[in-house]
Amino acid sequence: MKSLYPTIKKLLTAINGKGYLLLVNRKMVYSEKIDRMCTVLELNQLIPIDQYYENHPEKKRRKNDNRRFVCENIDSSFKEIDIIRRLVEIWGKVKDGEKYGEEAKETEE
Repeated sequence: MKSLYPTIKKLLTAINGKGYLLLVNRKMVYSEKIDRMCTVLELNQLIPIDQYYENHPEKKRRKNDNRRFVCENIDSSFKEIDIIRRLVEIWGKVKDGEKYGEEAKETEE
């Protein structure tokens, strides 16, 4: 079966070119249901630390927090095609100049 990861990389490059910082991570988890290790793909967005604390007032800022960005999970799946569908959905919004994610929520309010 052909890997879909090159398509994921192309979509990420296009979206990141528009100024949105998205990452795809792979991690292994154990599934008791099928009794073996499985790969999970996680789609994350890097959000500036100040914007993160504005969006999450219940979270307390650490004293010596030198981070510039926070990694926030958008979606996760066992299937690469689910991540591609999500990236295509994001690309459809981003390429037309619409705001995506937390920025879109701020403009609606």
